Amino acid sequence: MSEIFDLIVDPLGLPLSPLWEWVILLIIGVIAYRTAYGIIGDAYSDGMISSSGAGFILHWIIRLVVFIVIWAITYGVITIAKVIIANKSIVLIGIIAIVVIFLVYLVIRRFDKKNIENEETSDNQK
Repeated sequence: MSEIFDLIVDPLGLPLSPLWEWVILLIIGVIAYRTAYGIIGDAYSDGMISSSGAGFILHWIIRLVVFIVIWAITYGVITIAKVIIANKSIVLIGIIAIVVIFLVYLVIRRFDKKNIENEETSDNQK
């Protein structure tokens, strides 16, 4: 089963240098192993599974799913970080634009509140 797992996850490289890719994939593999081990251990303790064959198969299925999910999240984060780093000026302009729009929104909202309060006070005085 280990050979099948290695065959499936081997092409799941990361857009990094080989050393960092190896380190990150090793960490992901350890997390996947411990997660699967914990889930299967709890299933044995709770009596949900009793045969070692079922535990063996479920362990590898859970391990593969966890590995692929964590790999996909890691791949996405690395890709987004690379895009941001490659386009620093565009990202900076976008952030500045969002901040300016938010500030304009706050100013407009503040003036609207003052106008509503002024109208209410003038209506009460009549």
